[in-house]
Amino acid sequence: MFRLLDAGSRLCDGLTRREWFTIGGLGAIGATAAYPAAAKTDRRERSFGRAKAVIVIFLTGGPSQLDTWDPKGDAPAEIRGDTHPIATAATGVRIGHWTPKIAACARHICILRAMSTADNAHSSSGYAMLTGQAHDPMGVENARSGAPNDAPCLAGIVQALRPPRGNLPTAVAFPERLVNTPNLTWPGQDGGYLGRAADPWLVTCDPSAPGFQIPDLELPAELPP
Repeated sequence: MFRLLDAGSRLCDGLTRREWFTIGGLGAIGATAAYPAAAKTDRRERSFGRAKAVIVIFLTGGPSQLDTWDPKGDAPAEIRGDTHPIATAATGVRIGHWTPKIAACARHICILRAMSTADNAHSSSGYAMLTGQAHDPMGVENARSGAPNDAPCLAGIVQALRPPRGNLPTAVAFPERLVNTPNLTWPGQDGGYLGRAADPWLVTCDPSAPGFQIPDLELPAELPP
């Protein structure tokens, strides 16, 4: 499993969506290394399903549901704004007109329009989204990591249930920690009560940097190919 975390002290990093999906090639590395063909002989592997990897894209800021999955086409102009619904490849499903390419493949997408955390703070509601557990108490901005809010994130659960094989971990998180300030890391991004061994591998990186390479995967300068 691979989890994409967009974070930092500000919500807009200046990176384009294309750059983010370009670095998604890291998933190909992990998927091929973590699930070798020989594993097909393992009954547990066969019963796990056909998916070899999962990419979770968690955005700390972006377009609202009114501009994407749930445009209010019949609502007054001051509510619906500049967005109008368009038809998609899924019968009866309409989404905002800003994403025609997503509309073309909507039959492969499950859109959840009724989900709510009842929590209007970024860090505590983010904990709920990353772990599936409500933060206690809710509505707390600048929530800190640790008990009693130490449920493992989805990547941590995968890391605990499917230990690393070979030299690559089962779960990877990048490009940095979700934080409100440098000293306030959001809860719900690690192995939690499952222990540090369940922490996903954090790859701190900037895909937009010239000559970008994935940290710790390039050859040492003194070692020839």
